[in-house]
Amino acid sequence: MITPRATRLLRVVDLRQFRRLVGDLASEGSPLEARDRLIVVPTHAAAAHLRQALEDRMTGTAACLIPEMATRDELILRIAARLADRPPVLSEVARHVLMAAAARRAAESGTEPPFHLRPGLVAEILDFYDSLRRQQRSIGTFQRLMLERLEPDAPIDRGAERLVRQTRFLVAAFGEFERQSATTGAADEHTLRDLVIGQSATRPWTHIIVAVGDRASSPHGLWPCDYDLLTRVPGLARFDLVATEAALVDGMQERLHQWLPGIDDLRMPVDVGDPPPSLLTPVPGGEGDAASQVVHTARDREEELAAFARSVRASARADDATRLDRIALVVRRRLPYVYLARAVLGSAGVPCQMFDTLPLAGEPYAAAVDLVLRCATSKYSRPALVGLLSSPHLLLSANGPLPAAAVRQFDRSLREAGYLGGESALRSLAAGWSDDGAAAGLARAGAVACDVVSELAR
Repeated sequence: MITPRATRLLRVVDLRQFRRLVGDLASEGSPLEARDRLIVVPTHAAAAHLRQALEDRMTGTAACLIPEMATRDELILRIAARLADRPPVLSEVARHVLMAAAARRAAESGTEPPFHLRPGLVAEILDFYDSLRRQQRSIGTFQRLMLERLEPDAPIDRGAERLVRQTRFLVAAFGEFERQSATTGAADEHTLRDLVIGQSATRPWTHIIVAVGDRASSPHGLWPCDYDLLTRVPGLARFDLVATEAALVDGMQERLHQWLPGIDDLRMPVDVGDPPPSLLTPVPGGEGDAASQVVHTARDREEELAAFARSVRASARADDATRLDRIALVVRRRLPYVYLARAVLGSAGVPCQMFDTLPLAGEPYAAAVDLVLRCATSKYSRPALVGLLSSPHLLLSANGPLPAAAVRQFDRSLREAGYLGGESALRSLAAGWSDDGAAAGLARAGAVACDVVSELAR
C-alpha cells in the first residue's frame, strides 16, 4: 500500500546554503519528531560533521534529539530494521561465495564463459548483477536486449559471438545465484527492498532528507531503485531532496523529474545578508591584511610543485622550529602528482611522505610487477628486497614461501650490516651467514634473495 507523501526538490545556490538548509530540516518540529527522521549522507565522515554542526546549533535548547543518519548502502537496512518480521541479512562475504558457486555451476552445466573465471572477476560479476537490479532491470530484460543486438552479427563478428557467450553465461550465473540465495533463508539488498515496499513498519520513518545526488553525479549517490523505494515505502509522510544548482545543471534535474514525476521543485531564497566565506593564504613577512594574502597560480603541475617546495624551504629558513610533518600538499587527484612530486621535491631537498601504493593494492598482478621493478631499479635496496621476499603474490623458492620470521630476521640483519644495496654486497653477506652457521631461516632467506638478484640481473 502506497501512502500519500510530500515529495520536494529543494534547490540551493551553493554548499553553504546547502548545509544550512539540511540543518534547518533536521532540527524543525518537536524533539520527538526527530526520532522518525532519517538523513541520507554520502559518507560516515559527512555524518560526523553534520552531527557536530547540529549539536553546535542546538546548544542551549531545553531538549533536543538529533536524527539518525545513513549512507546509501545503509538506507535499505535502516528502513528494514523497523519491520516487525525481518529476515536475517546476507553479508557481502556470503554473497561473494554464493556468486562464485553459481558461476562455477553455470560453467559446469555447459554455459562456459569466454574467459578464465578468477576471483576478481567473480566480484565484478556480482557488482554487475547489483547494478542491473539497482537500475530496475530484470535478468530477462538484460538477456533480451543483449541478444537482440548481438546475435544477428555473431556468425560474422568474432567480438559479437564472444559477447553472446558472455551474456548467456551471465544470465545462467545470475539465475543460479538467485536460486541459491533463496535457499539460505536470508535476504540481500534487493529482497529487502521488496519486503519494505510490501509491509508496513511498526514505527515507520515519517521524514527522510536526502543530502546526496544521484548515482550519475556522485559515487555515493542514490540509484533509480532508491528513488522508487522512497516514493513507495509505506508510512513515509515527507521526502525532501536537497541539491545545489550546479549539481542540477549537469543533468540531475531531468533525471529526478523522470524518476519522481510530480515532484515539487522549489528554489530556496538566498540570504544576501550573510557574506560568503573566503580562503586566505598568509605570506611570511607580509604587511597588513591586503599584502599578507595571495592566490598562487602555476602553468603546470611541475611549476606548482616547485613553488610549493620553495615556500617550504622559505618557511624553514624563517623559522628553525618549522616541522615538515605539519606541512601537507593537498591535491584534487593524487595520481598525476605521485611520480612527479617525488622527483621535484627530492631535487629541492625537501623530504616527503606519500601514500601511493593504494591503487596497486587493488590489483595483485600490478602490485607484484611493481615490487619486481622497484627492486631492480633500486639496485636491490633493503626495503625493496624485503618487500619482494614478503609478498604473498610471488613464490620465489621451490621449497615454498619464506616464513615471516625469516624475512624479519633477514631485514634486521641487513640493517645491522649497513647494507645499502648492490649484488656483490648482498652475496658477501649471504655467504657470511652460511659460513658462520647462522640460523637456518636467515641463511635460506639470503640464498633466495641471491637467486632473485641473479634472475633480475640477467
